[in-house]
Amino acid sequence: MDISGKKLNLEILVLQKPPLDVEEIIFSHEFCLDYIRRFASPHPVRLVNADHLRRVQDVLEFSTADILVIIDENELILPPLAYQVLPQPIYDKSWAAMVPVYNAAENPSQRVDLSRYIYHNVRNFIEVTEKLWQNAEQTIRPADSSTEWPCIFVRREMLRQEDSDMPLKDVWSLWASLGKIGQVDALFAHRFSGYYFSPRTDLINLIPDSAKTVLDVGCARGSLGNALKKMRPCHITGVELNPVMADVASHVYDKVYNLPVENISFKSQFDAIICGDVIEHLRDPECVLSHLAQSLTPKGVLIGTVPNTGHWSIVMDLAQGRFEMIPVGLLCMSHIRFFTETELRVLLAKSGLEIDVLDRDSPPPTPNGERFISTLISAGMGDEVSLRTSELRFRARKN
Repeated sequence: MDISGKKLNLEILVLQKPPLDVEEIIFSHEFCLDYIRRFASPHPVRLVNADHLRRVQDVLEFSTADILVIIDENELILPPLAYQVLPQPIYDKSWAAMVPVYNAAENPSQRVDLSRYIYHNVRNFIEVTEKLWQNAEQTIRPADSSTEWPCIFVRREMLRQEDSDMPLKDVWSLWASLGKIGQVDALFAHRFSGYYFSPRTDLINLIPDSAKTVLDVGCARGSLGNALKKMRPCHITGVELNPVMADVASHVYDKVYNLPVENISFKSQFDAIICGDVIEHLRDPECVLSHLAQSLTPKGVLIGTVPNTGHWSIVMDLAQGRFEMIPVGLLCMSHIRFFTETELRVLLAKSGLEIDVLDRDSPPPTPNGERFISTLISAGMGDEVSLRTSELRFRARKN
């Protein structure tokens, strides 16, 4: 990219950290790095051990580029637009550094408003970033002093003015307090991290108030159980295949099985069994659900969610010859079974279960998605309800 007729000397430094031993997270690190390289091209991308790039002097010795992009989170993707927009104010010397906002952040001032557009894959993500940039006020405001720093664009010559032993995060906090870091609210990056921390209130809301014993299959770190125990007294059992997450959950749940659910013979019955985003990962979902149905009390319920494979984003990709698995989402890389509402109903019936409640999540499509849906419906070739449904959430009882 050229700025003001001069070649931009920019380099991307990705601070590498060992991923948690979770299949999706390991995949996510490689997936995001691949897209960083694609979208940053032709600028060089260098991988750096995170422990070797902590101080100002470390950066000055490592790179001589005029502008550095330091990515301190391995499950993050910057859109191509970021490499075009964020360097300009730094090159003009208006700001010492620039940061985008994010789809997910603890600090509300760092979260982009995505109420108008929801995206489900990388192509949707690029479309949404471009639409928001075109339609929003393209203003820069000083970054908040409590800002997180997963990604920052920095003018190298400004680092030379700081104490060489100062930790980088201290530099960013100092510059933010002095109003030297600009934040562009109309430009955002995607973070995959944080998925396993969701308390899943959507599933908790389907648990009957009378339920005293709960089984959470695929409990991850136990966020659901932690939230539920704060709401009501109950005995919660978890099943989690990953030993690291099972250990974390064991500090919250009354019992955690670190085994495949297929290998467990439960000695007691449960008032509620949770299968949140689990069924699509099972090799034999009918066998597992039949087994779980037998583990319900007479009035017990099985609550679960599955992504809808008939969603417009998947159908449109297939029509264009694509079927890309992603770290988490509708086409999570560890999904081995795929469902629409019809197939879900058949599966539950064959497993001895009858649907009591069925909810369809139908977030607004992107503009391209809306055109695709309209085209299929106009041609009499699409089920509009299915095309607009991203996830199916159900509660079932023994039939």
